Amino acid sequence: MCKRLCVRCLVLLLGVVLMISAGGRVPADEPVVKRVVVIAHRTAHREHPENSLAGIAAAAEMGCDYVELDVRQTSDGALVLMHDSSVDRVTNGHGKVADLTLAEIKALRLNHRGDGDTAAQRIPTFDEALAALGDHLQLYLDHKEAPEDMVVGMLGRHDMIARTAVYSSPEELARFRALTDGLRLMTPHPDDEAQMRAWREGFHADVFDGGGDEWTAASVAAAHQLGVQVWVDCLGGEDNVEGWRHAVEIGVDGIQSDRPAELIAFLEGMGRR
Repeated sequence: MCKRLCVRCLVLLLGVVLMISAGGRVPADEPVVKRVVVIAHRTAHREHPENSLAGIAAAAEMGCDYVELDVRQTSDGALVLMHDSSVDRVTNGHGKVADLTLAEIKALRLNHRGDGDTAAQRIPTFDEALAALGDHLQLYLDHKEAPEDMVVGMLGRHDMIARTAVYSSPEELARFRALTDGLRLMTPHPDDEAQMRAWREGFHADVFDGGGDEWTAASVAAAHQLGVQVWVDCLGGEDNVEGWRHAVEIGVDGIQSDRPAELIAFLEGMGRR
């Protein structure tokens, strides 16, 4: 009898301790709040030239999770960062990347946002950009025009395979998957759930992309059912509090923005960082 009483007392005491630690009440089951990934579009390019080493450093300083970079190949086989097929918009030079040598590319100067305000920056090679990512910043790689095996080889030399998500066409993503299982592969916005499943089963897509207005809570949930994340591009008219809030409310996993510092502050205010 005494032993039973002692056991009951211990159970009651434990219950009191748990209630006190929970603020005087037994905590109810609550959903886990998901942290939303922040991607700096073309690096932190509002403050620095896009696809620049300075933009990479600024994105890291802001606390971004990923930086988005665009890769192309020069006429003599080097891999460099450039969004457009030509250098005209963002440099003091002219011509297509594919028609210029690395030496010619390196002789150019990057403009800040292409507005003529010349910055003391040169176009980085892909090798230089990967070295600049450091130990924490991850890579959202927009595969523009470069041999897949060269890209994978360079990522491997920098131990970046597991820290990279590659965005490209389904055909090119299938070639990347044939080269390595370690990369995360990101498709354009799928047309419907059948296409989601086809891409997931065909080459094991890891992330679906698309504009924030292309996704709904139901379509995001369908992607999650397949084990695929959804990263949306909140750019242009969607790159604001309304666009970010919509993305969070429908359950996306990541947001790409031209205003990453402001996005991080917004997500912190929502308890999503």
